[in-house]
Amino acid sequence: MNNFYQLPTAKTAQISVNYTTGTMELRGASNPENAITFFKPTLEAVKSFNETDRRDVTANFALQYFNTSSARCIYLLLETLNELRSSGKKVTINWFYEEDDFDMLETGQDFENLMDMSFSFKEVKTSGDDLVQII
Repeated sequence: MNNFYQLPTAKTAQISVNYTTGTMELRGASNPENAITFFKPTLEAVKSFNETDRRDVTANFALQYFNTSSARCIYLLLETLNELRSSGKKVTINWFYEEDDFDMLETGQDFENLMDMSFSFKEVKTSGDDLVQII
């Protein structure tokens, strides 16, 4: 099974799904014109974790900004991860946020409250592009 990687652009986040390490990473800013089209391959790649022997899956979210349509797609990603958990995988969600970015922290907490999973919130004492490099 091939890993999935989406290069970042001025309007889209960097995304990777690595079946060998059992990780999914979403980092940067997400403001695509059509979020459903942009996130569809990622959703399919995350669902494919069910086809692997990996028992542990770690999802790292290190976002600086995302628009409303991206929020909906992030919710769908989290639902997919929750389905993996329900099928027997151990799923860990790490939500990184910049120091003093209480909006991003609260958004992560809102997502956590909507899911039947616990998140690990990790404050990062960097700014700007440095957040993208921490995971």
